[in-house]
Amino acid sequence: MKLFSGVIAVAAAVACSIAWLGLASQAEAHTVYVPTWPASPDTHGSLVPIEDGEAQDPVEGPWTNVEAAAITPDGEKLYVVDRDSGTIYAVATRSHEILAQIPGPAGAYDIAISPRGDLAYVTSMIEGVRAIDTSEDKPLGPVEAGYQPLGVAFAPDGERAYVTNYQDISVIDAETHEEVERITDDGMSDLLGMAITPDGKTLYVANADKDNVLAIDTDTGDVIATIAVGPSPRSIAITPDGKRAYVANWLSDMVSVIDTKTNAVEATITAGTYPSGISTTPDGKRVYVTNWKRGTVTVIDTTTNAVEKTISLGTDVLEVSVWAVAAVPNQPPTAELRAGALEVFAGTPVTFDASGSSDDEGIASYTFDFGDGARATTAQPTRKHVYTEPGTYSATVTVDDGVGCEPIPDFFELGLASPFTGHTAHCNGPSRATSEPVEIQVIEASALRLRVGVKRTQRSLRRVRVAATCEGADCRVRAWGALHVKRPGRKAQRFALAPDARELKAGAKSRLEPRIPAQARRAARKALKEGGKVRAKLRVRATGPTGQERVRMRVVRIVRR
Repeated sequence: MKLFSGVIAVAAAVACSIAWLGLASQAEAHTVYVPTWPASPDTHGSLVPIEDGEAQDPVEGPWTNVEAAAITPDGEKLYVVDRDSGTIYAVATRSHEILAQIPGPAGAYDIAISPRGDLAYVTSMIEGVRAIDTSEDKPLGPVEAGYQPLGVAFAPDGERAYVTNYQDISVIDAETHEEVERITDDGMSDLLGMAITPDGKTLYVANADKDNVLAIDTDTGDVIATIAVGPSPRSIAITPDGKRAYVANWLSDMVSVIDTKTNAVEATITAGTYPSGISTTPDGKRVYVTNWKRGTVTVIDTTTNAVEKTISLGTDVLEVSVWAVAAVPNQPPTAELRAGALEVFAGTPVTFDASGSSDDEGIASYTFDFGDGARATTAQPTRKHVYTEPGTYSATVTVDDGVGCEPIPDFFELGLASPFTGHTAHCNGPSRATSEPVEIQVIEASALRLRVGVKRTQRSLRRVRVAATCEGADCRVRAWGALHVKRPGRKAQRFALAPDARELKAGAKSRLEPRIPAQARRAARKALKEGGKVRAKLRVRATGPTGQERVRMRVVRIVRR
């Protein structure tokens, strides 16, 4: 089915450009999705793709109040949670088509997708936590948790999930969906959003009533730091490298930046009115913050911790609300290498071609390893290389998409998306991929020899005939020269012969025939008729595969028929 087919009346009145589902462009790897809904009642929302910091045409959607969204590690499906109806919409990121409408809990507040991508948890303070099978887009049933569950985050190993209850945290077994532990602390009150470091060692929890963030050791369940931030912290995003946590403070219109090494606030950034949702891009260079009241998105440069821009998603006559935000995970590139020849002579250039490699956003660099100790990095997919010594060499190419994804090996080897910080994976694999090796056999070039045979006296005035044979190696042979014409009592004339060339296999004999041009033929006829002399001075050159050259010279006398 397609997304809600009715047109938002107010949006149509102001000629807001709404893209019909199924006609929208394919989502890019650096796309951020923001579901919106109009502030006016009895209207429906939309989905706004933001590509490289630029809002695209909104796609109409059936939801009326969205507070959570998450994307599968492969980047193919976006899950949008409607708080009013509890419906969870599975949306194809390529076509923007609704793939499924999954019944969920009324008052749905948060969603997280496991790093394996086959399981989602949806929370509701009214009806508890529900598990969703994202492979088949069907509900799996309830999940054990505490009183008024709101926030949810999976551990990077995919084995556990954390759910924030009003005054404590439930630790869930992601296989049985049962609570296996309860984390408590006297300082916990009105717990909301969470994020976890990519190594899974530290959980950061928004402690809204206390205006702080709690850092929790996931091994012991102990609070290891209480970090004062702005009033009513609501959601948290951790960068893919795990070095910083960005906290959206609901009542202060500010974002707090926590250094996860020191657990201290290193910067405070002014966002918009009521910052709510927060997400980082897969390269960790940008943070997107949705501002609920004004329908805007604040983009933060993580290098400077300064606001780069503010994106407005509403219009003068159509005020929208925004809450959730999710960034599409980066997908790994594929590497493929081909060689122009698999067996060559030493000293012969080999062309390597990696143009069969691919990436959803394009490849930033190609690093060729030729197997003989030489390497080359270039932005172009082809490269020539000369092997100077005989032997067998294994050549590879490593392609890099430039995003900087570096999965944690312990998780990646288990088939889990990494880095992962709780809700949506940052990356679905490494930014670099190495091709299968291509084996190049380099053989020593034999000495090139050239034999030339020619009749010293020839009668044709159209061409001069010469036979050539290359021995010891294949070659390219070329014959050219000049025709010298001397009429009695006159100065000699010289005419260039049109060259002839052939590719020869070693030991093969071939005839070459440099042509005599028309002007030279006329002059030669006159000279021969008057008793003059006509001579063809030939040069024959053979070039071997390693650049070896051999040249022979011959003189042919042209006589009358």
